[in-house]
Parts: sequence; structure tokens; C-alpha cells
Amino acid sequence: DTERAIEAASAAFKSWSRTTVQERKGYVQKIIQEYMKRQKDVASALQKELGAPKFLAEKVQSVMFIAHMSTAIQVAEQCEWKEDVGESIIVKEPIGVVGAITPWNWPLNQIGCKLGPALMSGCTVVL
Repeated sequence: DTERAIEAASAAFKSWSRTTVQERKGYVQKIIQEYMKRQKDVASALQKELGAPKFLAEKVQSVMFIAHMSTAIQVAEQCEWKEDVGESIIVKEPIGVVGAITPWNWPLNQIGCKLGPALMSGCTVVL
């Protein structure tokens, strides 16, 4: 399964890495919108799977994904992707497939911290 996921992400990287920051922003915003439709279900699952108290699951853990993904959009929009530094030019560009591992106790927080920046920088992700 892992090998197939990496192969698929590598194949997707070829086109995803050529998208603009604005195009990526549109896709990440769609991810956030779809997530928000299911946020209550996610909070419920966090309660059952992690044993998280209802308040923590609803008001903190399930919200952190949205916060991190939104922050990744803001940072990418403000980033200088190409920068002249003296006699040099620094170009920040997608590097490839990101392999992301998340802990059991704060999964959506960590997924948001990894997925948002990777997607917004033009990388694909295997979680």
C-alpha cells in the first residue's frame, strides 16, 4: 500500500508542482470547506477514538486543522518564492513527495501542520 501511495503521489507531483500559489489556494480552501461540513462528525470521532473530552474535541482539536491549513495559505501568499540576494537568486520550489507521520493523540493538528505547508508549496503528500 505504501509503495502504491508513493507512486501515485510521485505521478501527481508532476502536475501539482506546476500549479500556481493561487491555484493551490483554491484547492486547499476546498479541502477546508469540505472538512468544515464534517467537523462535528470529526469531533465525535476524536471523542471515541482518542477519549478526548467533548469540549476539547469540538473547540480545540477539530478546529486546529482549519487553523493550520488557513495559516499555510496565508504564509504561502506572503512568501517570496523568488528572491534576489546580492549576486544570487534564491528560488523556493516544490521538491517532491512529502511523507508525513502523525501521532494518535493530536492527529488533525499534526496533519494540518504538515499537509497545508506541503500542498501550498507544491509538494504532494503521503500520510
